[in-house]
Amino acid sequence: MSKHTTVIRSFLALAAFALLLNGCKEEENPATPPVDDEHAPPTTMVVVLKEAGKTDSTKSLVRDTTVIKGKAMVEDTLRIASGKTYSGYIVLYDESKTPVENATQEIIDDQDSHLFVFTPGGGANGRVTVSGLNKDTKGGDFGLTFSVTVSGTGAANGTLQVRLRHYGGNPKTSATYDTDIDQTFPVVIR
Repeated sequence: MSKHTTVIRSFLALAAFALLLNGCKEEENPATPPVDDEHAPPTTMVVVLKEAGKTDSTKSLVRDTTVIKGKAMVEDTLRIASGKTYSGYIVLYDESKTPVENATQEIIDDQDSHLFVFTPGGGANGRVTVSGLNKDTKGGDFGLTFSVTVSGTGAANGTLQVRLRHYGGNPKTSATYDTDIDQTFPVVIR
């Protein structure tokens, strides 16, 4: 037997052994999702603000039409008043699916890896303060519910950017995260 034939037979035996090992690989348990289980990012965000001591609320829906084809862009306005405090909450939807899926529970289930970040802009900057973010299961900020305080007097127009950061396995103090959804809501202060 030639040296060349021996090398080829050895290679074929090794390849057959590798295929055998691959075929006997333990099946993953579908009941146990991977640690870094990714979810589809929400496409639509609704922010609801309710004035302390009142039953009325202001609600704004913003839809990301770069992900959802065939639906109109929506940017409802949050209408708030100077000198008032509001309790707020967020609802998330995935409108890329039929039927539309409420994605809020999925984010709640993975709250230790998520953080809502609020940034007032324009005439709301310096007048609108978001605080009192609800906590995740580890005691860190989560922000699905929160408080808004409007300071100063007089009317103004501005924005409130709401960004949902997804940290995966990183701590929420990390500079490494993905943005699941980033929406800017028009704000009118009266």
